[in-house]
Amino acid sequence: TGNAGNPITGLPTVTAIDGYELAWWEPEIPENFPNEDTTYTAIFSEATYSITYHLNGGTATGSNPTDFVWGTSYITLTAPTRIGYTFSGWAYTNEGVSSSMTERVYVNNMNNINNGNLDLYALWKPNTYYIILTPHASSGGCYARVLYNSNNLAFYNYMYTSTAANATKYSN
Repeated sequence: TGNAGNPITGLPTVTAIDGYELAWWEPEIPENFPNEDTTYTAIFSEATYSITYHLNGGTATGSNPTDFVWGTSYITLTAPTRIGYTFSGWAYTNEGVSSSMTERVYVNNMNNINNGNLDLYALWKPNTYYIILTPHASSGGCYARVLYNSNNLAFYNYMYTSTAANATKYSN
C-alpha cells in the first residue's frame, strides 16, 4: 500500500507453482501508486528450460532441441558421433557410466534439478578392431583384413609385399 502519486518501490513476492513462471502483471504495474484502488493479477506461463550438451569429444550430427517446456515427458535426440567410439547414451552427469537414454531423454519434473535447466553428457564405448594377417605364399607378402567389432562392417583387403622398409600396398 502507498499514497497516490508516490513511487512504487517494490513489487510483492509471487511464488509460482512448479513448472510456471511469472510472465507479466495484468494490468501493467505503473511506476507510481494510482489514485484509486486497483487489483493487479499475476499472469503465469509454462516455464521453458535450457538444454546444454556436453559431447565429450564427439560431434553433433543433427539439430537437437536447445530447450523444453514444462510438462514435456521426453525429448527425442539425434546421437552424436566420435571417431573410434560408439555412442552409448546420454547421462545427467559426467560421471554416468551407462545409460539407456539413446534417443529419448526423460525430462518430466526436471525443475527441481539445476533450476530446471538440463545438462546432458554423451557416453562413449571404445570400438574394438581386429586385424587378421594372412600370408600370401607366392609373393612373400600378406593380406591384412580389418574387422570392426568382429563384423565385416569395415572390410579391407591389403596386399603387402617385400620388407617393411620398401613395402608395396595393393588394395582390392
